[in-house]
Amino acid sequence: MQHTILVLLFGDLGDTLLTVPALRAVRRCRPGSTVIVMAKPLSGKYVCDLGLADAVIDVDKHALDSLRSLMNPATSLRLFRSIRDLRRHQVDQLIVFQHLTTRWGALKYGVLATLTAAPVRAGLDNGRGWFLTHRVRDRGFGAVHESDYWLEVAELLGAHGESVLEAAISGDDDRAAAALLRGFTPGSRRVLAIHPGVGWYGPGRQWGPDRFAESTLLMMRSSDLDCVLV
Repeated sequence: MQHTILVLLFGDLGDTLLTVPALRAVRRCRPGSTVIVMAKPLSGKYVCDLGLADAVIDVDKHALDSLRSLMNPATSLRLFRSIRDLRRHQVDQLIVFQHLTTRWGALKYGVLATLTAAPVRAGLDNGRGWFLTHRVRDRGFGAVHESDYWLEVAELLGAHGESVLEAAISGDDDRAAAALLRGFTPGSRRVLAIHPGVGWYGPGRQWGPDRFAESTLLMMRSSDLDCVLV
């Protein structure tokens, strides 16, 4: 049966990467359905390049981070247009790939979910998911890998998959990487890039420097690698 599936993907690129296994599972489970993501432009482009979404509704997530920001006429107008677009698509299933960390965030997602009029709404619930019809208990950051959380949410809709991450890397990306590495001459050895950080709103997910160091050493000792810190 064909459905219109809306995915709320308000995180940055790192968070989006962790939803890829779940999105892949949904795509395979619903091959004839239309998948729409409501996301930041870069994240939306990323999942479309992987073939995991058919359309993107751009959203400025940070413009929705407080009640005060909604008082801005331009922000309110953009939100109105986004909601109008959502109603036009007649969403059958809604997936929220986001922890409901704050009361305001939960209210924000709840209002959007309700306004879509989707009969099926799936996501993580830490006690604030009053708007969800299908829920996975949120055991907190670190209880399971983030990609496994999102696979559990996808399974609520009958979509099953494995936690295998993948990236869409274009020729432009390759050229940008080559420019960054210009002057670095590892010879025949491969290069391992380490990005030791997390988004500003994610201290609970931050690894310590010792863990990054230990992981880097393990990989360098087990493979013929040189390391570059990003």
